[in-house]
Amino acid sequence: LFFFFFFLVLVETMAKGRVVRMTLVEAFQCAQKTIAAHPTAVRDCLKLFAKKTTNRDAFISTFLDLFNRCLMVFKREPAVERCIDFAVKFIVNTTHVEGSKEDDNDAEKDTEEETQPTFLNVFFDHLISNSDAKEKAVRFRTCQTISKLLNGLGENAEIDDNIWDELQTSMLKRVQDKIPVIRVQAINALNRLQDISDPACPIVQEYIRCITQDSSPDVRKAALLQVEMSKMTLESILSRSKDAKPNVRKALYVVLKDKVDIRALKIKDRVSILHDGLTDRVDDVRETCENMLVESWFTEVEKDPVALLDALDVITEEETCTKVVSTLFEKVGTWKEWFNIPSAVSSSSGFWWCKLCEFACKHEETPYSDNVFPSALTFTHILEGAFSAYLEAIQCDEDFVEEEYVLSQLLKLAKVIDYTDEASRRAMVSFMRESIVEKWSQLGEDVIEKMMEIMLVLNSTNSDRMQMFMEMAGDMSITNVLDTNPGEIKMQLQIICFALIHNKTSFRRTALVNAVEDYILPSIQSDDADVRNVAVKALGLCCISDMQCAKQHILLLLQVLQVDQEVLQLTALKCLFDIVLVFGEDTLMNTAKSGEESFDEGNNTEKATIIPVFMRYLDSDNDMLRTCAVEGFAKLFLHNHIACPKVLTHLIVLYFNPLTEEDVTLRQCLSVFLPAYAFSKQDHKEVIEKAFLPTIRAISLAPPRSPLSVIKLADVIDLFVYLTSDLNMEGEETGDNTTHQNISIAMANEILSDPESSLVRPLCKAIAQLDVGSFDNTIKHALVVLGENILEEIDNRYVTSSINKLLSSLKLNIDELSEEAKLLIVQQQERHNHNRLHEIEQQSQNMEDRSKDINRGGNGEEEEEEE
Repeated sequence: LFFFFFFLVLVETMAKGRVVRMTLVEAFQCAQKTIAAHPTAVRDCLKLFAKKTTNRDAFISTFLDLFNRCLMVFKREPAVERCIDFAVKFIVNTTHVEGSKEDDNDAEKDTEEETQPTFLNVFFDHLISNSDAKEKAVRFRTCQTISKLLNGLGENAEIDDNIWDELQTSMLKRVQDKIPVIRVQAINALNRLQDISDPACPIVQEYIRCITQDSSPDVRKAALLQVEMSKMTLESILSRSKDAKPNVRKALYVVLKDKVDIRALKIKDRVSILHDGLTDRVDDVRETCENMLVESWFTEVEKDPVALLDALDVITEEETCTKVVSTLFEKVGTWKEWFNIPSAVSSSSGFWWCKLCEFACKHEETPYSDNVFPSALTFTHILEGAFSAYLEAIQCDEDFVEEEYVLSQLLKLAKVIDYTDEASRRAMVSFMRESIVEKWSQLGEDVIEKMMEIMLVLNSTNSDRMQMFMEMAGDMSITNVLDTNPGEIKMQLQIICFALIHNKTSFRRTALVNAVEDYILPSIQSDDADVRNVAVKALGLCCISDMQCAKQHILLLLQVLQVDQEVLQLTALKCLFDIVLVFGEDTLMNTAKSGEESFDEGNNTEKATIIPVFMRYLDSDNDMLRTCAVEGFAKLFLHNHIACPKVLTHLIVLYFNPLTEEDVTLRQCLSVFLPAYAFSKQDHKEVIEKAFLPTIRAISLAPPRSPLSVIKLADVIDLFVYLTSDLNMEGEETGDNTTHQNISIAMANEILSDPESSLVRPLCKAIAQLDVGSFDNTIKHALVVLGENILEEIDNRYVTSSINKLLSSLKLNIDELSEEAKLLIVQQQERHNHNRLHEIEQQSQNMEDRSKDINRGGNGEEEEEEE
């Protein structure tokens, strides 16, 4: 009977185990098909788990065995994802079942049951033990499941302390995993384990490291989303506004919108975040930043635009604030409450008022826009009050930044006020005129310029404007320019310069006709360099507007260019370049030739030209003069005023010269000019072609001590090949490869002219890379002959390889050429050699002449010092 009873118990236990397994298998099968089956599957499994007749150990063992199948799949298969979600939901629900069991247990519960671990702790222990597996799929799935489970547990869920510590240790280890997706899941899992109140919390420190240092953008993004906001983490979080990946930058603005109050940030941080976000090159990032601004920050300041601008400091960050206002107009729209004249004008309210008026002018259909524009007389009173406050702050030696900014905003606003009422217009004219004439010494140059711009608006015709400016200059009551305060003279000249810049006709047809004789020429003789500098600028503006004036005074400008201080030389050089741009060099040099015979500097042409005078400043020791000369020549080339290969050679040598490496403006100018010039017109490529050989010879023949000796010839040759390619301004091929054909012949002849030259290797490399298949047959035949001659003359493996590559591309036989064709090629090569020798001799002669000039200049300086 005993054995029979034992057998029955064994059979019943095995049957229950099979029932448990069949139920769990069915649950997992249903769960992997659709998420809609999860509630039913969880409920059925919970009923089975809660039954007293269920073997708990068998249930757990079976469940873990089925779940382990999910751990083996690394790919994000939907079926596997649904199974993991089902398992997590079931485990979370078991905490409620086991909690209710404990509440119902009475004091008779035996010790073995009380110490039995919960299913949650068993499951966590199983995941932790597999988190360090060799298979990346197992490590990924365990971290993913731990993350889902921790985030799914309620606040009252109980986890064993040992399990908690083991979770933290194992997940911190996985944050260092070599697989980025595993690091991401580990970061997600650590979210509820971080203690932001503990400065030494290892999880927070690891989050900071991942945000700032991890190589994977997905990991940086995950850490950014999971880390809690605090003073300790804020700096690292904000630094992601300059992250290289757009998805990380976008995540930053999502975090700032959801977790950060605008008052928790410093002004510089707010401005930096908005500047980076609103100017981001990726539309998605920019839109996320705009949503953060409108939906979070704007709401936190109770939707008050002025309060928002107060939080951003419009005085120093006007550009960013302008983008903020534009975003508000675009995203929020226009509200009636916005369109009101502010009761008190501060820096923020003045800026907002100015932007409202600008918006209303551009969008005339905007409702309530009329409410924001005051009458001209009312606005004049407001402006007078701001002007008085500005002057008072200056006189009291106070910080007048706020008052100056308010005044500048009101001056901007003055340009859009309606001055149809003649009395109001005259009141504004009188105020502006008296303020400039009487208070100029207390005003900044920016304020004065804005006030004169308003004077342009107040006077509609060009003649009235010029008359008004000359009267203002005369109102300063200067009887003898040379004996007066230099500051007053400078102010007069600045008024005249402003008038000349905005003059639309020849100055001789306006009230400015006497400006040259009465103000400008006497001021050029002043002892004050600042006064002379403004006078030279004014004279240059007069010359630009009138050819007769340019012919009359060009010698004076040349004299200033050659003998005055470097600051004035720079102004004179700019004026002379502008004059040539407007009128061309031919129109002016007939006058200049009689006054200066040395312009040609050894040039054999009879025609006088100002170009050699300009070329002197390409070698100037003064960076500003040299850069000005480069910019001037670039303009002359682009406007087809000159087509001189010699000048172009000089510019390209300057571009590669290591001495100009720190001159960013010069290098930037040439890097834009060269392709723009080359691809704008076919004739320009011919000029570049003529500059090719002189340029590479100037560099290759440079003495060892010259800075040109360190230039890589291959880079220079590559630039010429690029500039002479058959491209247009849009980067499209034109099919015209004439220039490349000519350059290929020039390269081959140059190689044969001096087989020992340093040019041989880079030239062979360049010629082999040309697309010779599209060349004319005549050019192809010539290249075959020249290539065979190179192989005979030069015994070098690199040269042989490059030339053989060229010959194989040509696919022609030298025997196909007639004797006459070969003779013609030889004659061309001889002419090339003759021209090369002549050019080298001329370069040597020029170098000797320069040395003599330098020595002569040094002796002259010594004589002057002795005197």
